[in-house]
Amino acid sequence: MTENKEHDKLFADLDALTEQHIEVGLAAGVWKVQVRALVQHYLYDLMLKLPLTDLLKWRRRCGWQLVKLSKRRRERVRP
Repeated sequence: MTENKEHDKLFADLDALTEQHIEVGLAAGVWKVQVRALVQHYLYDLMLKLPLTDLLKWRRRCGWQLVKLSKRRRERVRP
């Protein structure tokens, strides 16, 4: 049970770090060998999720742009 608590604390700590901080920590050997593989796996997962997040942000921005364009078009059509 303490192992789960340790993992939860590790993931909470990793969530507070940026991708660059994690990379620097791995290069500097901040984490002990037993945890290092878990941290690397976390970093790879983070890297895989970033493009999807960026895509969703882009989609949201495009959606709002379409709403704005639609409103402008309706305003021009009205006498």
